[in-house]
Amino acid sequence: AACLWQPVTDKSYEGQPLRIREKTFGNGLGMRAPAYIRLNLKPGWKRFVARAGIDDNMLDKELGRNIARYSKIIFKIFVDGRLAAESPVMRISQEPWRFNVAIPAGSRQIVLVCDDMGNRSPYNLGNWVDAGFCME
Repeated sequence: AACLWQPVTDKSYEGQPLRIREKTFGNGLGMRAPAYIRLNLKPGWKRFVARAGIDDNMLDKELGRNIARYSKIIFKIFVDGRLAAESPVMRISQEPWRFNVAIPAGSRQIVLVCDDMGNRSPYNLGNWVDAGFCME
């Protein structure tokens, strides 16, 4: 699938602070699904950890009435083309899904995906936060 919308670094897709469930995060990626980002892995990286959830900035306007209910994303992580982990269907105001993915020795790429399961709502705004690689 082609990446329709480019991820935004350290802000929500709409340029707001990264927020999930009323908590603000300084670092991460804001995406509008469907979207993905591909990262090259370095030798010695053993695990990838992150949290992912629906961006809740839309709740600031009329408490998200009529829009927040459309948000629906599955977050997925692929390592060298193999599905390594995925969240359940995520909705607004849910606790972010925690990822802790083992990276097999010799792996070359990791891909972070926001999948909207084909519903194409403009409110499928997902955030990856607290993300990083562990050496052990």
